[in-house]
Amino acid sequence: GRPQGRAFAVHLPAAMTVPATIARAGVTLGGLVPLHVAVEGNTVSITLPLPRGATCDVLGPGWFSIAFKQAAGLKNPASAGSYAFTVAGRLGGRWSGTLTTS
Repeated sequence: GRPQGRAFAVHLPAAMTVPATIARAGVTLGGLVPLHVAVEGNTVSITLPLPRGATCDVLGPGWFSIAFKQAAGLKNPASAGSYAFTVAGRLGGRWSGTLTTS
């Protein structure tokens, strides 16, 4: 039930408005409030706290969510359309998706 790494970079579409800073409370990663959130241009870096407690003895594929709350201050692109974004993990892994606005 934990992501493989602790740090992820979300590369948001250039057409989005991304504030210069985002408070930790504006983001969740796997349902957890991150330890640190940094913004550089349209890239948001998210770092989770060190894991605590026991983990299971099964390692396998899974999923987790990254959620930006309204308090994060992100603004959709001005024009309707589909916009690519990516998420990169510091221990490897790169995922892509599409943000569609109407």
